[in-house]
Amino acid sequence: MISAKPCRSSLTGRMETPILLILVVLTALAGMAALLIFSINTINKLTQQHLHSQVEVAIDVEHTRLNDLVVEYSYWDEAYQKLVLKRDLEWADENIGAYLNDSYSIDLALVISADERIIIAFENGKSAPDIESTALLQALQSLLHASRQTYTEPNPQKGFIVYRGDAYMFSLDSFTPEYAHSHKTDGSVLALGRKLDEHYISQINNTYRLPGLHLSDLGHTRDSRLLLRSAHNRVVAALGWPKAAPATQSFKVVFAPLLALVALMIGLGAWILRRENIKRCQYEKHLQNLARTDPLTGILNRRAFYQMVTREMGRVHRDHSDLTMLVLDLDHFKAINDQFGHETGDSVLQAFTQLIRDNLREADIFSRIGGEEFALALPGTNEQQALEMAERLRRKVAALKIFHDLKKMQITVSIGISQYQPGDTHESLITRADRAMYHSKDNGRNQSSILAR
Repeated sequence: MISAKPCRSSLTGRMETPILLILVVLTALAGMAALLIFSINTINKLTQQHLHSQVEVAIDVEHTRLNDLVVEYSYWDEAYQKLVLKRDLEWADENIGAYLNDSYSIDLALVISADERIIIAFENGKSAPDIESTALLQALQSLLHASRQTYTEPNPQKGFIVYRGDAYMFSLDSFTPEYAHSHKTDGSVLALGRKLDEHYISQINNTYRLPGLHLSDLGHTRDSRLLLRSAHNRVVAALGWPKAAPATQSFKVVFAPLLALVALMIGLGAWILRRENIKRCQYEKHLQNLARTDPLTGILNRRAFYQMVTREMGRVHRDHSDLTMLVLDLDHFKAINDQFGHETGDSVLQAFTQLIRDNLREADIFSRIGGEEFALALPGTNEQQALEMAERLRRKVAALKIFHDLKKMQITVSIGISQYQPGDTHESLITRADRAMYHSKDNGRNQSSILAR
């Protein structure tokens, strides 16, 4: 009998099949592993970029709010009279010294004359006649030059400087006439600065929900730090935060056999990206709200109010409808601050604001445009209707019950009214209402006035 020999070709075919299958599986596993690594790195990188953007926007909003505070004083005729012309140190202490330090944590408040001398200085809320003016003026030189490009409208400048070894966020602006008939200014400048210390950074953490933000050295990687530079491109400070790796952390938590993990990571990656997008949208909305509102009362600030009124005036012009402006100013408010303190004064402003808001329509536009001065735009309302509303608000304010140490405080408000006329700007409309408000003040306060056109 002749023994049968195995067929080489058949054996080879049977061996090639599992080898090929193994190669396919290994290739698939390698491809899936590469896809996993790429997905994890991509998600981590996007998260790190988002955190970097969040910190940038938060610092920009803080600088914008400091700009708004500078403009509130530099665009105020009384501030120019008291600080530059009269150099009233008592008034300066009450308004830009101790008050700004207590209420807004302003560490440096400076009044700089047109010939570039520091004529009034406060450091940490106290008068600082021995301040190192040469070093400060040199650090602020570029910002000073830029702020003096115009004296007819606010032109705030912002930047970072180093003073006595510490980094400061600064905003400054030249004093600007508040109204067309105001006394012309001479190029003097108001400058406000906040020290970038751990206490301030902690406040930014709480306000903008940025846990882990801290003053850092230059040893951090690019994705976990933000460099703050002066006008001369010199690095004055670095902000750092923990390097985010949500995809890596999620992968470790849900680790499973590689084949099952691929599908899981695709879904997880999509979920993380969607969650980060939702958080980003919520965060941007939160930042926009901070940039548009007054931090004490929660209503619109001056800049946001002017933008909304300008848009409303365009609609009124097209539709030939009515628009009326009210300027409201609390009577004898300085006496409340002097007698009971600024904290009680702030509580009065908040109570007044809430009362007005409770009596407004959804379309009405309410703003704080100065210390105790407010503006209210009433779309679809003529002068007579606005006067009736102003009187109703005035009576409610007079009846408002506010107590300090069980003692009732009486507050009243003076109101001025003006109606939109073709050709008006928001400045002319509010200026007429402001003049009408001062007419109410001059005639005994606690009343509403409309001036003849």
